[in-house]
Amino acid sequence: MNTLRLTQNHTVRLVFMDAMSNFIDVRNYEIAYSMFSLPIKGEDMVEVAKNQNKAFLKLNYFIKTILDFSVVYSIDDYDTMRPLIGVYKNNFLTVPDFSEATILELIHAKLSVLCGVSTFIDHMSLKDIDTQIGYDLIPDVSNEYNLPDIEDWNGDLSFHTVPWWMRYDSSTFDGEAKDKKEQVEFRNKMVPDGELNTIDGEIDLLFDEDASSVAVQKAGEIIDLAAVKKAKKDKWEPKIV
Repeated sequence: MNTLRLTQNHTVRLVFMDAMSNFIDVRNYEIAYSMFSLPIKGEDMVEVAKNQNKAFLKLNYFIKTILDFSVVYSIDDYDTMRPLIGVYKNNFLTVPDFSEATILELIHAKLSVLCGVSTFIDHMSLKDIDTQIGYDLIPDVSNEYNLPDIEDWNGDLSFHTVPWWMRYDSSTFDGEAKDKKEQVEFRNKMVPDGELNTIDGEIDLLFDEDASSVAVQKAGEIIDLAAVKKAKKDKWEPKIV
């Protein structure tokens, strides 16, 4: 059976804050990926198409709205960076180290979680536009990464129970609370990611409203949101959180 893959390229800017060296570096990257979907648990091709459309929008939302212009800092610099988090509107990206190989694995792991269980990213690349040096990741079936687990990543006062690249949300932040009280307060305030739920709801609505008009119901094809907006005469776009 033929498998139709979708490909997408984005350019993102990342601001690296090396607090230990007192150095700020801005890097321009091109991120490219290919993805495909397969039916699982008896899903029909309509469900496969819905899942792939959801995954496609979530990935692009994360890359362009969350990842682009993120402030990247090492987990070892968390205490130094902590006063800045929440003060600036940039997204903050916590990493084990600044290497491109690590960043590529982090992004692939996060996007794989956002894709769900029936859509797969079988290739991803990260290219430094200025140096023209790039890295390609072709995951195996186990999707194993050279990334730390939660015990090595944070201590007992970690704000989250799993690292950000394993969480189904749009956050890229991890850190430790000052004490148990702050940890409990943080976890009690956590809410489901509204934007991801909005994307799911909008795609379900488009497929359910009129299967024969705008929504394309073939696996591997993506709904033309511009056509949907024109047909419905109603503007919809992902909200920035």
